[in-house]
Amino acid sequence: REALLKGEINKFGELLKECDYLISYNCFFDHSILLNELYRLNFSEMFKKVNKMKLKDLTIEKAHELLSNGEISSVELTSHYLKEIDSKNKELNAFLSVHAEKALANAKEADVKIKNDQASYLTGIPLAIKDNILVKDEICTAGSKILENYKASYNATVIERLNRENAVVLGKTNLDEFAIGSSTE
Repeated sequence: REALLKGEINKFGELLKECDYLISYNCFFDHSILLNELYRLNFSEMFKKVNKMKLKDLTIEKAHELLSNGEISSVELTSHYLKEIDSKNKELNAFLSVHAEKALANAKEADVKIKNDQASYLTGIPLAIKDNILVKDEICTAGSKILENYKASYNATVIERLNRENAVVLGKTNLDEFAIGSSTE
């Protein structure tokens, strides 16, 4: 801390490296101490950058903890993932469909449930569904041109259960035709 206050940039860099190390090995207790120290020392931009860049590494357990403690909202978490999908999907083709408006609406509902202590373990957790799982009134292609216009008339059991838990579905992901293969081409 003293090195930071004296402006020794190399020490600041070392602290950030340590912070990255702790984040990558899920040492969240120490990670939060380091982030709090950065924030307390008015490195708010660096705090935001370090904190935000690791959202992709969240486990469900850690995301649930952050949501339950009010450290992040489901809308913020969902928005982050939707931005990531938007920026990378053209290159990766990982998502066949993205349901941004529906996901954000569900995230808002989840935030209310969390605030009112009516949340389950998956409430507000963003996730993706493989496109061979039926979601009522959504296109389900199973990665096949044959089914490109098939609209599901009911929810698969897993979707019913995720809906009961108030999980947030971001969209449907790509797969090899009928899930036979491993390349999603």
